Amino acid sequence: MHKEKEDSQIIEEAMNYAYMIVTGKATFDDLISTESEVMLPYNILAEEEIDYNVLIEYFEDVEDYEKCAELLILAGMHNLKNKKNN
Repeated sequence: MHKEKEDSQIIEEAMNYAYMIVTGKATFDDLISTESEVMLPYNILAEEEIDYNVLIEYFEDVEDYEKCAELLILAGMHNLKNKKNN
């Protein structure tokens, strides 16, 4: 019998998958080739702008500060790139 996942487990997996995609550690195709189910917190694949704050706040709440730091660096680089293009 398949055990249902708790909401917190679903959210944790979704945020970790999003983190992997945003940081380039995996592509969506990589994930679906190895996982039976891949859920994301929002459709990051279709978004023009990645909402780094959603991910940073989540990882801050679960005290995963290494991921927070990496996402903060990426968000800063993204902001600098946007300023140069405007």
